[in-house]
Amino acid sequence: MLARIPETVVEALRQREDPGAGICARVSPFRHGEAVEFRAGPFAGLNGVFDMEAGEERAFVLLEWLGKVNRLKVNRDWLVPAAY
Repeated sequence: MLARIPETVVEALRQREDPGAGICARVSPFRHGEAVEFRAGPFAGLNGVFDMEAGEERAFVLLEWLGKVNRLKVNRDWLVPAAY
C-alpha cells in the first residue's frame, strides 16, 4: 500500500526547492582515445591516451610504460590535450 502525501506538504516542498540546484551534467574536456599530456604529477611531460572519466575530479588514462600499456587513475587537472 502506498502512502499518500497531502498536497499541502508537496506544495511546501516545491516552494522551498532551489531551481538552480538541479542536476547539471558536466561535459568532459577530453574524448575517449584522445591524446593527452601530463602537465603535473609524477608523469609530467609524458603523453598518454584518455580512456574515460573516473568521478568528478579524476580520469583513467592509458600510458605505455616499460613495454606495457597501463591504465592509470589520475587527477584530471594534470591533463591537457597533447600537442602532436
